[in-house]
Amino acid sequence: MAKVSFKLPDEMLENIAKLGNSYDRIVKVVLEEGAKPLYDTAKSNLKDSIGRDTKQDSKSKGDLLNSIRITMPFLDKHSNWGIKVGCEGLDSKGVSNALKAAVLEHGKSDQKARPWLKPSGSKSKKACIAMMKQAFEAEVDKL
Repeated sequence: MAKVSFKLPDEMLENIAKLGNSYDRIVKVVLEEGAKPLYDTAKSNLKDSIGRDTKQDSKSKGDLLNSIRITMPFLDKHSNWGIKVGCEGLDSKGVSNALKAAVLEHGKSDQKARPWLKPSGSKSKKACIAMMKQAFEAEVDKL
């Protein structure tokens, strides 16, 4: 699965640490809300990349576009919270959607790269952070 990562602002991390028992629940909500702008931008950019600058017309059936998912929030081995947006599963012919996404992103010897994920991360970074701040403030207000 392709991966884009952002770090929460230090001020927000300090406030989250003060939440005590509600910490895990609130972090999950904040990450889920923060991933939504990235998901929307990635889906849009992928749709624009499929079939662009090709020698032949695209024969896409939409399997790759439909495979974009947001994972559940998780703790990594360093105890850092994370969430991923990327392609998962297999297409109708049994080819890995993550492989097809990587080929689109980076190209191959006879195919030009058509980046879609990295530009999605750059384009949606501010929106993701804003959504995380909104979700955090809304959850803190509920306490």
